[in-house]
Amino acid sequence: MPDLRNIFIIGPAGVGKSTCGRMLAEELGYSFVDLDSAFLKRIGNIAEYIETEGYVTYGQRNTDLFFTLIAEQERDTVYAMSAGFLLYQDPNGLSSMNAEALSTLGVSILLLPSRSLEVSVSIVVERVLARRPRLNREKETRKIIDRYPKYLLHGDIKIFSAESPSRIAARMQREYLDYTARASEQSAG
Repeated sequence: MPDLRNIFIIGPAGVGKSTCGRMLAEELGYSFVDLDSAFLKRIGNIAEYIETEGYVTYGQRNTDLFFTLIAEQERDTVYAMSAGFLLYQDPNGLSSMNAEALSTLGVSILLLPSRSLEVSVSIVVERVLARRPRLNREKETRKIIDRYPKYLLHGDIKIFSAESPSRIAARMQREYLDYTARASEQSAG
């Protein structure tokens, strides 16, 4: 059974993982860790790192950082995961072990704006370009189209919503508490 005290919010950039995760952590009295912010603080700018070291090396370094952060946390924690965290591949092209690790280390919550690929693409791309207008619209569109079906394979809890962050965080809390109650009953029974 996974450690029910860790929550991992997964999904693409621009869906509200950090904003909603911070609110969820506050409501639960948990710590909050944003993996991208931790990378920026401890290692450097993600875009520059990828440009100089390559995406595979970034994925390995980000995974190492994640395991360091897990080891450092002494209390229940909500983690906003990097957009590609579950999609990294090792240098030999094999699947990442990150999904398996998350399943044993805590409860994952997939956050997507809609069950519809088209709606999700539209929302995510607009939000990402609003934050980083120099990005290429076609490339960002292709990225979410390629990743969307992969995201759907993950998440102990799946939330499809483009509501306000406070409503999404409240829904996350309800579904997380329901999930942990069911898991506790199953392990006791």
